[in-house]
Amino acid sequence: MIHINAVIKEVLRSHPSASTAHMTVHESNFTVKASTGEEYLMGGLVMYMCVSIIQRDPNVFDDTADEWIPERWLGKAANDIPASAWQPFERGPKNCVGFRLASLQT
Repeated sequence: MIHINAVIKEVLRSHPSASTAHMTVHESNFTVKASTGEEYLMGGLVMYMCVSIIQRDPNVFDDTADEWIPERWLGKAANDIPASAWQPFERGPKNCVGFRLASLQT
């Protein structure tokens, strides 16, 4: 059963079903820090979360980011993957309400 869960997670990592967009409030002073250290003011903009890119981050998945390897979700290897690197159902308060149901039906 554990291996089936790893296969499901890898399929959703490799082929996410959707991405999301979020509108920031203009007066929010919401900023995003780039990997270069620069900060960008994002207030009043629509931010598109491209899950395909997030879940293929070479900083997390190294040179195997584009390979289908369900074993990456098993044992110690799974503990090395940050929770934010797998987002097929979004995270936090915007999390998909159907996540648990979808997981149970597999």
